[in-house]
Amino acid sequence: MDELLHSEQPDIVLCQKTKLDCHISSSELFPADFTVSRIDRHNSGGGVCIAGNRNLQVALCPDLEVNDLEAVWAQVHTRHHNPVYICSVYRPPNKGPDYIELNRQPLEVLHCRHPHKPPLIIIGGDLNCPLINWSTLTSCDSAGDTFLDIIDDFQFQQFVSTPTRDGDSTSSILDLVLRSYPSSIDKVDIGREFTDHCLVLFHVLLIPAATQSRTRKTPHWKLTQLMQTGNTSRKLSPPPSMSAYHPN
Repeated sequence: MDELLHSEQPDIVLCQKTKLDCHISSSELFPADFTVSRIDRHNSGGGVCIAGNRNLQVALCPDLEVNDLEAVWAQVHTRHHNPVYICSVYRPPNKGPDYIELNRQPLEVLHCRHPHKPPLIIIGGDLNCPLINWSTLTSCDSAGDTFLDIIDDFQFQQFVSTPTRDGDSTSSILDLVLRSYPSSIDKVDIGREFTDHCLVLFHVLLIPAATQSRTRKTPHWKLTQLMQTGNTSRKLSPPPSMSAYHPN
């Protein structure tokens, strides 16, 4: 984790499959200049967190959390006062359509909260939907169909188009980046393999309201095991852009 934070210099970090519990403090994972919110599963596997660099105006959103759903939310304030909501989410592979349907609840809350102008929403995570064909937006199972319905209903676009996990015989797109404003995505890169998933880096075209005068770009990355799990957002560089990088 230290090496990734140093090399990528993230502003926002999203983590899935953290495998953390109350015996491990957030300060053991992140330096003091990060604000961290976690949902621990309290048994083997799972868990999510989101960490924001204090150079940005990042507010945690516990009101958007849903019981039994491994998803954590934060809001980033921009210079133009347009809210940006960021979510780190994990779907265990043994969870079916009903679990995926829980993701509707925070999205409905946000659209009711901002009825006149829907906010920019970024969702990054491991949804374990390998049977979705992202070129045709079709799926071979009910879980994938449910997730595609949510994407369509809330007008999201998914940007990862190449496999993020290589198996013995197949490769799958498991780690996803979704945005409600597709034009704000600059690029998505699939990086080196980290544990059994690849890193994902993306840039977001917006200007965050920073607590310091310098401009940063924001990466987002995700690691999939304890001390090796996280999604990060990178610093903004001219032209203004927020980037995100996540290894799984």
